[in-house]
Amino acid sequence: MIKRRWPWVLAIVLVAIAAYFLGRTMLTEYIPVLYIVGDVEECIKTNDINELGELQSVDYDGKTYRAVTLADVVTAAQPTGHTERVLMIADDGFSVELAGDTLKDCWLTFNETDGWRILAPLHPLSANGTHIWRIVVVGNNNSKSAVSVTAGSQTQSFTIGQLYAGTTLSFPYPEGTAEKATDGVVYTSTVYTRRDCLSLEQLGSTGAKTVLISNADGKSLTVNTLVMGLFQLNGNSINYIDSTERMSLKDIKQITVLE
Repeated sequence: MIKRRWPWVLAIVLVAIAAYFLGRTMLTEYIPVLYIVGDVEECIKTNDINELGELQSVDYDGKTYRAVTLADVVTAAQPTGHTERVLMIADDGFSVELAGDTLKDCWLTFNETDGWRILAPLHPLSANGTHIWRIVVVGNNNSKSAVSVTAGSQTQSFTIGQLYAGTTLSFPYPEGTAEKATDGVVYTSTVYTRRDCLSLEQLGSTGAKTVLISNADGKSLTVNTLVMGLFQLNGNSINYIDSTERMSLKDIKQITVLE
């Protein structure tokens, strides 16, 4: 009887072992999305490090990592001008900024414990950020992504990377409200999307009454600043949005103060 049962016992054990390792594999398959934005031709949204460059073995802090150089990561997004600096932002807000000409000695890797992380053996320890979710490429004012603000004879230019690296506000843009009646009670939910925005004042213009907003397609919009919306950063461009009027103008290139 024992001999007859032995194959079944062995099969059950093998199935249990396979299920255990399959479960571990499924648990470790999740990789959070990494965003690369700023002064780049192509914004990148990926959870596959192989899309960012050639993987190499990097020994750091007693461990060996499979990593790609930050220089290759930036190149993959096709910078639109000279890259002056690169900003890495973690999911808890911790941010690391590195000079653009030091990226070949820095690496991006991923592991289950640290998420997307930076390896910067030649930099101070604080440069080795973990749980990175956004990389911002910051170029000079000659970048194609630059937007200009003109008031009289004064013109200021900002690149999208510079704006991402500066002070922004997280604006809850209302997407709509839904209702559901259950047992005579109406339940309501309101949906918002959080957007990285700037005000006209944050773009360097104060005291304006009326402005002309123009985009890359030659479209324009005249706005009274008393009822003005916000400027939303959108990867490698900036849009004008008005949540009250439910309208937007994409890829803004020029803001001119009329009065």
